[in-house]
Amino acid sequence: MKLDKFQDTIILKNDNKRLEIAVDVNGNLDFSMKLKSNSTNIKDAYCFIIDDEDKTDESINIYYEMSKFYENLLDEYNKNSKFYINRYSTNPIYNEKLDMFKFHSDNGKYDNSDFIRIFRKDGKYYLFFNSVNKEFKLLRNQSKYSNFAKYFNEFYSRLCKEYIRCNNFNGKTYKYGDKK
Repeated sequence: MKLDKFQDTIILKNDNKRLEIAVDVNGNLDFSMKLKSNSTNIKDAYCFIIDDEDKTDESINIYYEMSKFYENLLDEYNKNSKFYINRYSTNPIYNEKLDMFKFHSDNGKYDNSDFIRIFRKDGKYYLFFNSVNKEFKLLRNQSKYSNFAKYFNEFYSRLCKEYIRCNNFNGKTYKYGDKK
């Protein structure tokens, strides 16, 4: 797995897929993920897998950050599970039996056709997009999942730091147009 960055978007590349993770840093800090795939297999085209099979430092650190992200979601859910079970009774956000989270995108209707599932199985993490455009968005303010949105943003931030570490950037990083 490869980690790259273009402007404010983190890009995870795995085989013929790209997972683009972004936070609107100049706006409300809204989080978004988009999957791009060249796969002709329908099942494969909507799923991005993060595992530790590639033994490079970069890949292992991405896997570690994904693991930490998932554990943060799980800890938040377990701290207030009764509240979340009642609050999201019609569309549960966590399925204990499957060890799976299900979040509906904030930029669409709250229905059964626009969501992302995040689950782990056999030491692998799966991000499965159930939307036509393979996109997921969480609003920083007024999100359906306000208590969870911060963990998505932290995941993005840790991946940015990993990108900087992997590319040996020392000190402050500048964007185009910044005064040095």
